Amino acid sequence: MLEMTISLQDLGVFLLFVIAIVGGGYLILTLKRLADVLGGVKKILDENDQTISRITANAAVITDEVRQVLKDAEGTVPGIMKNVQGITSSVNDSARKLDASVTTIGSGISETVAAVQDSARDITTYINIATEVAGFIIKMMQKRK
Repeated sequence: MLEMTISLQDLGVFLLFVIAIVGGGYLILTLKRLADVLGGVKKILDENDQTISRITANAAVITDEVRQVLKDAEGTVPGIMKNVQGITSSVNDSARKLDASVTTIGSGISETVAAVQDSARDITTYINIATEVAGFIIKMMQKRK
């Protein structure tokens, strides 16, 4: 019989060789897929070359138009700020007047309620007096009989 011994070094070299072959296979597949993707991108760019050129030309025009609009807007911003300040001032004045009106109305209502309470107390007092007088008169009449 033929005997053969494998050392740990030989086993390690063999495993590294197998790993290198498997890794190389994956690397080849990955590079092929990457080449396919890049080919697709190149095809799309070639098909849309004119469109891309028009877009870049339009981008320059759009940029110029945006600059012009911003310049025009710079002139109107101070006027808008003055209008906003005027509106804010008007709202503040209206709020102050409303507060004063509510305070006046509240004071008037409080005074009216106090007057009604005083009148109600006076009426109650008069009714009590009238009841006592009527009771006294009734007792006097009953004693005469």
